[in-house]
Amino acid sequence: MTSNEIDKFTTFEQHRPLLFSIAYRMLGSVMEAEDIVQETFLRFSKSSIETLQSPKAFLSKITTRLCLDHLKSAKVARLLLVSSRKSPAGIEVEWAEVNGLVSVLFRREDQVIGVMSFAGDETHITNIWAVWNPDKLQHLH
Repeated sequence: MTSNEIDKFTTFEQHRPLLFSIAYRMLGSVMEAEDIVQETFLRFSKSSIETLQSPKAFLSKITTRLCLDHLKSAKVARLLLVSSRKSPAGIEVEWAEVNGLVSVLFRREDQVIGVMSFAGDETHITNIWAVWNPDKLQHLH
C-alpha cells in the first residue's frame, strides 16, 4: 500500500461510524447500511484526497446520495410493496397519500401508529418526514 492509500483508509476508518449511522438511519437495515458504507469506501478510494477540503463532508455526501439512490430503486419499492402485509408484530404497512405526499402508513389494530412521507421529484427524494405520535395522527384513521 502506498502512503496515499494508507491515508485514505485511515481517513475512511475515522469516519466509518458516522457513515454507518447515516446509512442506517436512512435505510433502517444493518445489512443495507453496511453495503452502502462499503460502496462509499470504493468510491472514496478512487478520489483524490489531496484536493478535498473536508473528507468528512465528502464521505457523508457520497453515503447520503447512495442511500437516496437505493431508496428510489425499483427493488426497494417492490420489497416495500411486498411487505404491505401484516408483520409478526401485527403492524400493517400500506402506501397512501398524506397532504399530497407519497407516504407509508403503519397501522396496528386499524389504528395509525406512524407515518413516513416522502417529497421530491421523479429522480430524487429531497425530504423524508416521520411521525410516530398517535395523538398527532388521529385524523388519519
